[in-house]
Amino acid sequence: MQNSDILQAMEACWTAIQTHHPEVPDVRLVLGTGMDRGVYRKRGHWWPSQWSEDAKLVPEVMVAAEHLQQGQDAVLATLLHEAAHGLAWVRGIKDVSRGGRWHNRRFAEIARALGCIVEKDRQYGHRTTGLTTDTLILYGIVAYRLGVAMDRVHRIVPNRTKTKKKPGPKSLICGCRRRIRMRPNAMLAGPVVCGICLTIFQDPEEEYDVAM
Repeated sequence: MQNSDILQAMEACWTAIQTHHPEVPDVRLVLGTGMDRGVYRKRGHWWPSQWSEDAKLVPEVMVAAEHLQQGQDAVLATLLHEAAHGLAWVRGIKDVSRGGRWHNRRFAEIARALGCIVEKDRQYGHRTTGLTTDTLILYGIVAYRLGVAMDRVHRIVPNRTKTKKKPGPKSLICGCRRRIRMRPNAMLAGPVVCGICLTIFQDPEEEYDVAM
């Protein structure tokens, strides 16, 4: 399968969305990446007035290539999510804030009208988590064709493990309550002794036998 097959299938899905919701605008559909600095962060985006076609500004809808491995229904849900942004844009409704990350109640209302399942989210305001059964049936044919085009083709999301941060300096205390800060690796050479009370500087949260 070629990338053009996937794009054509996504365009057919968008046309079907416009058939049922004529206000949804024409867009330029693209496959991109949801990766940012090696971390998978987004399934797609809506970007108004990004393209110029015959002197007319056209919005961009990007679907992350890494998102293809989630299956046709997930990609269709992303297209309907972006279509909700498109409807808000056409109607002059402010549906997001915080750089496009926070989706407000008005976005949720439009997304539900398009057949999305929307849930409140502490980080994003409202998140689309899937599609209703009726929506899956309504777009069943174009979604199936999208699945055929996507079959065995997806971009791999790197399985990156977070690198552990090196421990910072610890606050240590001696018998006379003096404090110093030292990194744990500096303590491997041996105990650090207070020159006044002759006790070892220790972590105050741990119990030690400090007898000399």
